[in-house]
Order: sequence, then C-alpha cells, then structure tokens
Amino acid sequence: MAGLAAMTLLGAIIFLQFKKQQKKNQIIHKQSAELEVLNKEIHHRVKNNLQVISSMLDLQSQSLNDKRATAIIKEGIQRVQSMAFIHQNLYQGNAVNAVNMQEYLKMLSNHLFQTYNIETEKIKLHTQIEDLKLHTDTAIPLGMILNELISNALKYAFPKNDLHNKKNNGDIWVSMKKKGTELLLQVKDNGVGLPNDFNPDKSNSFGYEIIKAFLQKLKARMNIDGGNGTDVQIIISKFKTIETA
Repeated sequence: MAGLAAMTLLGAIIFLQFKKQQKKNQIIHKQSAELEVLNKEIHHRVKNNLQVISSMLDLQSQSLNDKRATAIIKEGIQRVQSMAFIHQNLYQGNAVNAVNMQEYLKMLSNHLFQTYNIETEKIKLHTQIEDLKLHTDTAIPLGMILNELISNALKYAFPKNDLHNKKNNGDIWVSMKKKGTELLLQVKDNGVGLPNDFNPDKSNSFGYEIIKAFLQKLKARMNIDGGNGTDVQIIISKFKTIETA
C-alpha cells in the first residue's frame, strides 16, 4: 500500500509539473507571437517614415534650379528608398530578420528603372539570384551596394547620345549565389566600359565611397573589369543566412 501511495503521489507531482510547464510554454509562445507582430509593425513604420523622407526630399528638389544639386538629391532619394524596400521585405516576410533577396532585387531594380526612365525593351535586366534569405546584417549593406552598382550601370553604361559606340541598347546581368563558403554578387553590363585609367580606390565618386564603406563593413573584396563592358564582382567571406519555414 505504501508503495502504491508513493507511486500515486509521484504521478500527481509529475502531472502537476507537466501542466505547469505546459502553461509556461503557452505563455512563451504567446509572447513570441506578440513580439513578432511588434517587430513587423516596427518595420512597417520605419518603411513609411523612410518613404515620407523620400517624398520630402523630392519636394525639396523641385524647388532647385541647380541641375547638379537636383541630381544629388535624387540619388539620395534612391538610397533612402533602397533602405525602405528592405523594411518592406521584412514586414511582408515570414521572419523579422530575413530579407528575401529575389523579391528585394525585383523591387529595387523596378524602382531604379522607373527613376531613370529606362525603356525596358532597350535595356534588359537579367537576374540569377539564388533563393537566399539573408540576415539583415548582411542584406542591408549588400542592398546599398546593389543600389549603387545597378544605378551606375543605368546611368553610365549606355549613353543616350553616344552614337559612335551605339550603346543605347544593352543588357545588365545581376547574379548572386553561394560559392563554397563565400557569397558572390556580380553586376555586369555590355555597355561602354570604364576608362583605362579608372581606379576605384582613387575615384572621387560618392557612389564608390559608399560601396567601399559597405565592403569594409562586410569584410568583402571587390574585383572590377571594365575592358568589355563593366563587370563588378563582390566576394563576401562572412555572411549570415536565415532558414525560414
């Protein structure tokens, strides 16, 4: 009888502990769900705030008579919008810290083509983006680099008035894939290429300054070939991916 009573008591204790742990798990699950909703709301608000900033800068640019100043503000708007697209992707995604690079690149490239009034039947964009969900620590600086590289290709690779080179039409290729333990990003075009004496380390271009700053943040290296069109390769050794359900 004593043994039966002890077993009954032990069973009751185990059952109570189980119910107690079950209740804790329910609370943790509820808190996790609430935190995810909160994070998504934060990304949504950040995206909206960045778009408000873009709109304000656009209004400011319309009051300027200096073409160079207007162009600089327009480029600033594009950079802000590039950040906004990342937060939009995070808001719409299944994970609060994972950016779907295929979707992000589509949003970014469509926006840039519209901004520069590019006729898509004349300049074609070809993408080969591996199905990667990158952590924001990698996606944000990489997104800023992509913005600069695609913008440069659209602005300079196919001059509208360059009748000698006849580069009004052309192609831009963007690819991203894991290659062993590294991540390879490539932006390539078949445009007019780069000057023979071009050196990104000595360039006064603000765009290249941005690229170099984010390359340093990613601890990445860049190779540029401007002999036959422009071919830029970014190799990232340390990057974060996110596995989503």
